[in-house]
Amino acid sequence: MQLPTANIPIPDSTATDELTFLSATEVADIFFQGKLKYARVLQMTRNGELPAMKQGKSYLYLWSALEKWAEKNFNKPNWAHKSVAKRM
Repeated sequence: MQLPTANIPIPDSTATDELTFLSATEVADIFFQGKLKYARVLQMTRNGELPAMKQGKSYLYLWSALEKWAEKNFNKPNWAHKSVAKRM
């Protein structure tokens, strides 16, 4: 038995990216490309380091919010916030 398909228009990719939600597993595997483990993603979420919404017992992550978070946290080197004393 084949299910009927709906003719739903798909918005352009920019609108889709803004409304894409990921689970914690998907954040670890897709967004961080496996460089962070699922447990670390959950730990960062619970500590308020990653932007997320609680849905029941799960967390949902908005793709656009994760991209903004990455821009803020990954584009500057660690020493950028430190002042450098001039030697005379």
